[in-house]
Amino acid sequence: MWRGGKCCLALRVPRLGRSRAGLPRAGLGTWQEDEQRQQIKSQDFYDREAEQRRYFYHIDLQGRLFIEDVMPKNVATCLKSDKFLSFFFSRLRPNTSGIHRDYPLMSPCGKEMNFIKPADTGIVFNEVDWSTREFVFSGGARQTLDPSAFSMSSDNGRLYHRLSSHRFAEALGGWALLRSSLALELSETAMRFQGRPSHRRALL
Repeated sequence: MWRGGKCCLALRVPRLGRSRAGLPRAGLGTWQEDEQRQQIKSQDFYDREAEQRRYFYHIDLQGRLFIEDVMPKNVATCLKSDKFLSFFFSRLRPNTSGIHRDYPLMSPCGKEMNFIKPADTGIVFNEVDWSTREFVFSGGARQTLDPSAFSMSSDNGRLYHRLSSHRFAEALGGWALLRSSLALELSETAMRFQGRPSHRRALL
């Protein structure tokens, strides 16, 4: 149902515990932002790797992409070109290169190899286009919002949605984090219509 340009959501959000496979868990395969400065390597390392056309990046909890050694990391220093982001994220996949194993993800580009450390999932849903009921993410990629496909981690309290539109969705774990502002927006939208007879009760 649609009101004021937005879908009246009735979200079912089970909390998944530690035994449930696939959902990201705090301290397991995540790279916390407060450790980032310690993780930055020497300039000699980056120069040597650049000679081999290997580059290193970080994805934060908002889905923003940064060159690893850039400091500070904020809206002014993240990479912003939609064309580049679309190309980069469309090739995102687990690191199966056999090198730099401390980087869980990679994004190959011809003879170049980009290695990535995500703060959580590699794909982060940034916003919702309410006119089409689709998530928008990673430089303009889209996926249909499914109210039955949300889950909340019992370890970190973050909200996730099943990832299906990415070509490597299953290899990437099958989940996408929702950026905090989007999770709040969806929660408020669901709660606004909580208890109305024509809608299931929102569980956010």
